[in-house]
Amino acid sequence: MAVGGLRQTSQIPGRSDSPGCRLPGRRPLDRPPPGQRGPRPEGPPKMATPTVGQPAPDLTRPGLTLADGTAALADFTLSQERGHPVVLAFHPGDNTPVCAKQMCSYAAGIEVFRGLAVPVWGISPQGLDSREGFARSHSLGFPLLADTERRVVR
Repeated sequence: MAVGGLRQTSQIPGRSDSPGCRLPGRRPLDRPPPGQRGPRPEGPPKMATPTVGQPAPDLTRPGLTLADGTAALADFTLSQERGHPVVLAFHPGDNTPVCAKQMCSYAAGIEVFRGLAVPVWGISPQGLDSREGFARSHSLGFPLLADTERRVVR
């Protein structure tokens, strides 16, 4: 049956039995077979994950802290915190259910961290406007840093 010039079928796009899903010589979704993946795309070099007890590489990122309804903007530099632990809470997006839950769990325990003199910094790739909205919508009272160029996560 034709609808708007298109032929209606019972097949679902994206399923392996759908004719639009396969390309000649390729698996569904144009993925290579397991064990035959090509080289990784070129990009900036990734930093090694620091090991426990080793200092993390220095970083400076713009961020904000929400206190009494006012957003205070500042640059946050990790090397200024040397000599004591710092929680760097990375998350991929503001106002997503999992990320909101993660950051709210830090906010719920912030007094414990403060009692231990351990600052908590939330870091994501969103800009400061998004970070401020996120802090306000979830009453997050610890610094939220913007890593818009994704330098820190690498």
